[in-house]
Amino acid sequence: MKRCNQIKCTHKVVSHMSHEWNKHGTCAGILPELAGEYNYFKKTMDILKQFNFDSGLGYEAWGLGTIHQKVKTTYIVQIEICLDKTFQPMQCPGYILSKGNCGKRVLYYPTITHK
Repeated sequence: MKRCNQIKCTHKVVSHMSHEWNKHGTCAGILPELAGEYNYFKKTMDILKQFNFDSGLGYEAWGLGTIHQKVKTTYIVQIEICLDKTFQPMQCPGYILSKGNCGKRVLYYPTITHK
């Protein structure tokens, strides 16, 4: 994910941010740190920086062939983590892990360490 200052404010980006705010931000706003659109998106960017997901994935642009070569089977579409109300990592509840359309195969992810 690109940092906010690298995102061009196209209609598509603004529409997606509006969707994210309406779907997640309005409920998350019960926490003072997430109250309002600005705080919600700022905290999101702070969390991305804190966990430094980019470092594990590399900064170079990967083609599909390179991705397949690195992971041998498929590529990562999305990374999800669960945080408690103090924004510390926690074990994701089972109902969160069972969502999605990845089928019943078991997926293993490497441990993510954060600073």
